Amino acid sequence: MIYWIFSFVLTAIDTWCVLYLLDTFLKKKDAGRLEKFRFVLFYGANILVAVLFHVLGVVISWWKFVALFLAFFVLGFVYFRTTAKQMIFYFPLCYGMIVLAEFLVLSLGGLFFETIDLYSEEHNYIFGTLAKLCELLLVLCIRRIWKSSNNFHTLKRKEWYMLISIPLFSIAGVIGMFQLFNGDEKTRNVCLFLTTGLVAINFITIYLLQDILDKGEQLRISTLTNQNAKNQIEAYHDMDAFYERQRRKMHDYKNQIVTIQNLVQGGNADKAVKLMEQLTESIAVDLSAINTNHPVVNAVLNHKFQTAKEKQIAMIFQVGDVHEIQLTEEEIVILLGNLLDNAIEECERVVKAGRDAVIQFKFIYEDGKVILSIKNPVLAKVQIVDNKVQVNPRKGHGIGLKNVETVAEKYDGSIAFDCDEKEFKAVVIL
Repeated sequence: MIYWIFSFVLTAIDTWCVLYLLDTFLKKKDAGRLEKFRFVLFYGANILVAVLFHVLGVVISWWKFVALFLAFFVLGFVYFRTTAKQMIFYFPLCYGMIVLAEFLVLSLGGLFFETIDLYSEEHNYIFGTLAKLCELLLVLCIRRIWKSSNNFHTLKRKEWYMLISIPLFSIAGVIGMFQLFNGDEKTRNVCLFLTTGLVAINFITIYLLQDILDKGEQLRISTLTNQNAKNQIEAYHDMDAFYERQRRKMHDYKNQIVTIQNLVQGGNADKAVKLMEQLTESIAVDLSAINTNHPVVNAVLNHKFQTAKEKQIAMIFQVGDVHEIQLTEEEIVILLGNLLDNAIEECERVVKAGRDAVIQFKFIYEDGKVILSIKNPVLAKVQIVDNKVQVNPRKGHGIGLKNVETVAEKYDGSIAFDCDEKEFKAVVIL
């Protein structure tokens, strides 16, 4: 009975260590009522797998690891803001460090015991307690080392594949050593050397990953800063051009008013009224600014509307009152500016090809969510792989779209792209 209680306590410590490490690397999700049962569910999964393989007479094997991984993989999506690639990397890393701690203690124990029986209750008490102390020490060291902001979007697919191979190799190595471990001196020394090396490799992997993420974040901030500076310069030029257009229009309006006065004085009231109606309609068109009750959104949309109009591109707007949105001014410019710039640029090519170009734009705020949708014609189908638009980075589209994805990720939103031979669609929900 005491042995079983002891085993349940050790499993609880293992579960806490894995969760503590996952909390270190991944962002927690608001799970609502399920949050209260988080430890119970993870612990229950751990116990279920442990009991199942105890009945089968298996201490550790690939099948036990796979079963535990599948259970934690499903629960991970319930409690963490994660992706499949992140879970495939971080669970083997966290679980592998725990198993390595146990085997490290077992290998060191060979220095003090001539023979070690993995199934002995006496050795289980001794090595189990020491192993958990070693686990806690490793977990606390990792927690102290890890200072990254966890911006995993900077990692490329190849980098993930390379990183994932390291913890999986560690798991494979530990499973192999457990199966070969027989307690003799030569085997103990080899296992001790390999286990120490695997622990060191995993720590180096964590340090390198943190360095990659930090440098990627610094590069993103630098790129964002440069883009903001470019946007400000363009805004000043746009304001200059706007004032020049207004100056010319005021000169034209003055001439129109003089003409109306002359018509009235000459007794041509009907012609004067008709000219006044045309002038009023023209002023209404020029001053019919897109109004979303948000000054920054208004400024961006009106500027892009004028830009599109000058390039013979039509725009259809569906906008609402968005004064309650939580986006910063910088994020609004990034979100709207990049997507509309890409749409206008593609429409320019469509117009040059002799076709009509119409951009359909939707921007509303409903039930606490921002919904943004842009549709525009295309000259040729844009390739989209894994919801990533395949563009030429030299043209700058890649940077702009990555910044849009960063904004969406910050607010736990989603972004989706779709394209056929005629139309490109982008939808963002925050």
